[in-house]
Amino acid sequence: MCSAVSYEWRPIENLSEDWEALELPHLHSIAQLWRKRREEERQAFEERLKREWAVETGILEHLYTLDEAAARLLIERGIHADYIGSASTDKAPEAVALLIGAQQEALENICAFVKDDRELDTAYIKELHTLLTRHQEEVTTVDAQGNIVRTSMLRGEWKERPNSPARPDGKLYLYCPPAHTAEEMDRLMEMHRKHRAEGVPPEVEAAFLHHRFTQIHPFQDGNGRVARCLASLEYLRAGFLPPVVPSARRKEYVQALGKADQGEFALLVVFLGGCVENALTAAMGHREHAAETPPEEAARRFAEMLALKKLQDSDAEKRLAAHSEALLTAARKRLRDVEYELTNALRERGFFGAADNAAPRGTDSARPVKLTSGVVMLQDASAWLYNDHFLVWPDREAGRLAVCLHAGHAALAAPEPFVITSGDALEDLIPLFHTWLDKTLVRLFEILQERI
Repeated sequence: MCSAVSYEWRPIENLSEDWEALELPHLHSIAQLWRKRREEERQAFEERLKREWAVETGILEHLYTLDEAAARLLIERGIHADYIGSASTDKAPEAVALLIGAQQEALENICAFVKDDRELDTAYIKELHTLLTRHQEEVTTVDAQGNIVRTSMLRGEWKERPNSPARPDGKLYLYCPPAHTAEEMDRLMEMHRKHRAEGVPPEVEAAFLHHRFTQIHPFQDGNGRVARCLASLEYLRAGFLPPVVPSARRKEYVQALGKADQGEFALLVVFLGGCVENALTAAMGHREHAAETPPEEAARRFAEMLALKKLQDSDAEKRLAAHSEALLTAARKRLRDVEYELTNALRERGFFGAADNAAPRGTDSARPVKLTSGVVMLQDASAWLYNDHFLVWPDREAGRLAVCLHAGHAALAAPEPFVITSGDALEDLIPLFHTWLDKTLVRLFEILQERI
């Protein structure tokens, strides 16, 4: 029996007013390069990607299991039970092929929906659910008391009973109650229509639809698959490829959704956008009938890849710069506090005048001690001096920045620098950086004491 609650349902909220800051410009540039490819090239890759999307979306929901070899055969050759060995899955190969086939059909239906320029509404969402679940007869759910219940699949119908799952820690995640489901879905569609009129970019709207839909969880089962359909619809409507969420990244995916529950929506935008970027990058490097490719075509593709790399390198550098600046800003107060305490400790011992004349905290005269002197140049690297306290230097080959606290040449004997990469999440870096900073300060004072 479950009593603790990890998330309690509340009516869905609209996008924040600063949604423009969530846009991913580099993603649009990469998509533009992809759209310049010949139609037959795009079509060959897109067919393969649709199969990958169909295979992965079911694995993510634990609808079936597949070993890597079987999954690869299905993606490369087509959805057929003959490619699924009995030892490759936890269900009958024929049943798995039917489930994957239904998911591929749903994505094909979305492509037709986009081509016909139809308006998204609750009727179409129910239609998608019917397609996705047409080979599911029953579903296992968890009621509000934490009891496991077997019930018939309601295809294309809103749920009739609570479907709040228990997390691995035993806590319940409470989705929208059945009595409010229809109203909340109508609100979601109204928000979506306004977003389209306002020009909300696809990467933001895809994440919005996905997250708010999962908060409502309007169907008894199949909500995750429908949510990824809605995100894919938004990307496809804008001329992008659909986001394929690999089952290997499920933990990262769930964490991004959890952060969105807490109001940190950017992580989900970046995660889904990253899945689309991975698909686009793979598409740009895709080769069909390489032996028949004329030199002119090979030259064009080479130019495209150079342009793609330039976009990716530029974006990575921007993320690194933003991360490093945020970390340095977060550390300034800590350094001021340490300088203030050191100044007062020295005053108490007869330095800088009498202890009872100590300057107020926060003033310049309160901190005559500075934890820096001179500029240190590191071998084979150009060091940038930040805020009189930090050295930041780039390692472009490894795609990272290193941050080092220094006081004159003492930094050369200090602990290892704090290294960040463009793929790091800032919220994960901050606590690690503070721990590193405190340890480094302690070591710094030990080094200075040794030199007295």
